[in-house]
Amino acid sequence: MEHHHREAIQKNYSTLVQECRINDLLPALLKKHVFSKQMIKKYKEIPDELKRKRELFLDIQTRGPQAFNNLVTSLNETGQSHLATRLDPTAASHASTRRQAHPFILPTNIEGTGFDPLEIQTLAQNTNNNISVTTEPLKVKVQYSTKFYDEDADVPTYSTHSKKRGAVLIINIIKYINDLQPERKGADVDSRNLTDLFLQMGFSVESHIDLTKNDIVDVVREFKSSPNIVGCDMVFVIVMGHGETEKCSDVAEVIGTDNETVSTRWIEEQFNNINCKALQNKPKIFMYQMCRGKIPDYGTVQDTIEMDSGVMSRASTMMILRSCSDMLIAHSTIPGTASHRDVYLGSWYMNIFCKIMMKRAHNTHLENIFKILDNKLARLRSARQTIQTSMFTNIGFQTCYVHPGIYLDGNEIKSIHDNSLPENNVDMEETS
Repeated sequence: MEHHHREAIQKNYSTLVQECRINDLLPALLKKHVFSKQMIKKYKEIPDELKRKRELFLDIQTRGPQAFNNLVTSLNETGQSHLATRLDPTAASHASTRRQAHPFILPTNIEGTGFDPLEIQTLAQNTNNNISVTTEPLKVKVQYSTKFYDEDADVPTYSTHSKKRGAVLIINIIKYINDLQPERKGADVDSRNLTDLFLQMGFSVESHIDLTKNDIVDVVREFKSSPNIVGCDMVFVIVMGHGETEKCSDVAEVIGTDNETVSTRWIEEQFNNINCKALQNKPKIFMYQMCRGKIPDYGTVQDTIEMDSGVMSRASTMMILRSCSDMLIAHSTIPGTASHRDVYLGSWYMNIFCKIMMKRAHNTHLENIFKILDNKLARLRSARQTIQTSMFTNIGFQTCYVHPGIYLDGNEIKSIHDNSLPENNVDMEETS
């Protein structure tokens, strides 16, 4: 193997080990004679999957001059093109471009369905719905801030000026043991987009895939105690997988690879002011991409409903730190309903989030980001005409600007990446 090919593997070694679906990759490598049947058997007998992948990506560097190209091709063929592109940026141009069916499909039998074909056809042709039929993954390119927007704010706003802008924990459950749940095809795209987004913004990123219930618990506990979160401006905790809602409550649960669940409420409690003193008075954003039930949302006829309610408030005579505050909790869907995912582009919710963040986070605070996200989400329709509504909950959360790419050094604004004031690094094509 050529030296620059080995360097590419070594540079991306951590991502390959974390995100590669080795059980899909091994047959492809065997077919291309990169490894013998005996070697493939050796890898399969290693009980620890991470160790199995670590050994594979070390061994493959010794498998001859064609091993690298065969690895890249195999990754493309097994639906792991984001990893192939990391190793060889030209890999995407060699892969065949597939087109998915247009998401607007007229029912074959429309009698009694309530569908108006002309109305649906008009909706399908409406460019305001922003539905792409391409399978080309999102290319993340963040527009950097050039000033701090919290300094002139007239509402309580977090200070996000430090070079240690934040830490991100990503947990993505894609494949389940013994197929106890359907594979979440395309979910790997979300991990890649989110990692690229936050790295460009100046965050440290910790990403995990395919964890059991106990693994999720361990990873969350380790992250909340990690030195990476000490002194940072903010934290994102992003959990993706199949989900459900606790009986007799609206609390969502994420399903681990072993079909056991972890409550989202438990995850959030690990970062409250009692359990995570390092993040007291710091913004903590939780994002969940998962179903919260099995009911598809077909929408309804617009109606006007008014409701009034009054809440009595009591003034406190003591100034103490609340046990839970500074949290923004965002869900891809409302309780009881399903969430949508594209097998090529990733989930609707995370795809839109990444698009908006890379274009708008330089001058837009997070609550408005999530409002814009839901506005765009409302325009999407699946082939079955189902829709999706996101939601977020503010728990003592102030206005929060991410200020991607910059930090304050004394009185001087510098770039997180090269110590100079950044120029806007994307074209202002669309910022809405």
